[in-house]
Amino acid sequence: MKTYYLVSITLLEGKRIIAETLYDFYSTDIENLKKDVTCYMRVVYPSLSCEYEVLESRAC
Repeated sequence: MKTYYLVSITLLEGKRIIAETLYDFYSTDIENLKKDVTCYMRVVYPSLSCEYEVLESRAC
């Protein structure tokens, strides 16, 4: 069963905050969510690092 996660992501260049945004993810569990967020961010923003926080989760 998948779970919906609303994730707040902060994009960083070094220690400087570039942007803060919200993303929707669907994942089977929190461990896979970590992998999904990391993989997505490497593809979309390869030169930036990120910090994220789960704001909401809901079973689907």
